[in-house]
Parts: sequence; C-alpha cells; structure tokens
Amino acid sequence: MTDITGQRFGKLVVIEKVCGYPSYSWKCKCDCGNTKVVRRGNLTSGKSRSCGCLYANAGAKVVIVIGGTFGKLTVIAQCESNPRGDSRWLCECSCGRVVKRLGGSIRRGFTLSCGCNKGWHRQDLLGKKFGRLLVVEGLGSVKGRGTRWKCECECGAIVKTYTTELNNGHTKSCGCYHSDVSSRVHSGENNVNWNGGTTAPLIKERGSRRYKAWRNGVFARDDYTCQRCSTKGGYLHAHHMSGFAECEIKRYLTSNGVTLCRDCHYEFHRWYGHRGSTESKTIEFLSNQKHLAIAL
Repeated sequence: MTDITGQRFGKLVVIEKVCGYPSYSWKCKCDCGNTKVVRRGNLTSGKSRSCGCLYANAGAKVVIVIGGTFGKLTVIAQCESNPRGDSRWLCECSCGRVVKRLGGSIRRGFTLSCGCNKGWHRQDLLGKKFGRLLVVEGLGSVKGRGTRWKCECECGAIVKTYTTELNNGHTKSCGCYHSDVSSRVHSGENNVNWNGGTTAPLIKERGSRRYKAWRNGVFARDDYTCQRCSTKGGYLHAHHMSGFAECEIKRYLTSNGVTLCRDCHYEFHRWYGHRGSTESKTIEFLSNQKHLAIAL
C-alpha cells in the first residue's frame, strides 16, 4: 500500500497509519489543531477534508472579495453567473492554475484548490508494485474513475485497473491470489467433500495452475475464437489435438491445443469418443471432411 504520510487532503495532514482501526485508516491533524482517524478512501475521495470544523463553520457568513484567499485559491475577479444564477469567481491556485469556481462552494469550504489537492488520481504509479501486480503502462483517464493502468501479475496475466483500486488494496492480483488462498483453505482435508485423497491424478492436473496457463495460452493464440465455426467469445474449450491422457509429452504444448466453442467440442467427442484423440482426427473435424463424407 502506498504511504500517504505527510500528504494534505483539504485541511487534514496525514501523520501516521493507525493499527487496530478498520483497515487503511490514518491519523490526521487538522489545520484547527484537532486530530482525527480517517479511512484512506475517505481522504482520497475528498469525503473527509477536516476534523469536522469545516462543516461546523459552514453556516458562518463568509464574504468573497477580490484578493481573498481560500485554501490554495486566491480570488482574482468575479465572473458571469451560471445559468441557475449562482455566482462564479475566477481564482488562481497556488500551483499556478487559473480556474472558475462557484461562490457557494468557496464560502462553505468545499473548494480549496484547483483540484491539485486531490492529486491522488494523478499519481505516477508506473513501475510500482501492488501485491502481485506491477504497473507497466498508463492507459489515460476515465471520467469519474480516474487514471487507468495496465498491470502485469506475477502469474503472467494482464490486468487493467484504476489508481483507487490499487491504492486502497482492492486489486492486488489478476485473481490468482484469491484462487490460491481459496485452494489452501478449501482443498484437501479442509474440503467438506474430502474422501481420503481418491481423486484421479488426471482430474487433479486439469485443475492445476499449469493446465489453466496452457488453456489461456491456447485461447490467446486463437484470439478467443472457435477454430471450426469462427464463434468469438462465449463458452470456449481448449481441445487437445493429441489426447491429454494418451500423449503426456504434448500435454502442455500450446501447439497441441485448439480453441473450440462448447457445442463444437461436444460434437467432436460425439463423433470420435472421449479417448484416442489424434491430430489427424482434429484436422479432419475442423475441415468437416468426416461430416461431408457421412452426408454423401
């Protein structure tokens, strides 16, 4: 998790991470002198910007004058009102950016900067690691979501996610972390269906990470498209051209796999059975030669 110690969020400055509180909580000091423990998500989203004094003083009459300072904003001039009649002011932020802001938001303390106070969504995460994910490429900003990133998982899978999901720890892997934890907790003797370890070795292999990596490799090579009927996506199966059980040496070779949709895969085994699959049978099936011959 990224350390946000020392960062400012509204009137709050982060002092330290707090243990014993709900996850991702930080101790902050307000400009008024009070301290408060706040969840990280409330800080980065802008939900928490003070110890509460900001809202306690919101009812006090605040007069906006040219040259007045509100947070990082200095009022330069008054602008035309918006279509609803709300006053707007031209302000210069301490970062140098000039923006237009509503008078009501300035008076109530809802607007304290041009947006640079919320720079969390503009963080450069390139090259940083979050759990099992390494950030390898920025994919631009998405309105309402922030910056999107392309990440590579330790298992080799590619994940696209957002700054907030990485910072708050919600996304730490492509999903393999959850699978690994679940398999440790619910597999073997810990599983309610445990029957003394009688599962056939081949069934175990088909559930292994190596098998799943092989299957995903076949799908990616074939662009997730059935090689017989050209259906893309949906329920896809990775078919072994030379049988999984009969040809152990080719079991995890991507070249020995072909992508079929569920219906085509079931049809193959209806014609050729579930044992003794060969490369020639697969080629024959893909070209429809057997079916044409039967039709004739």
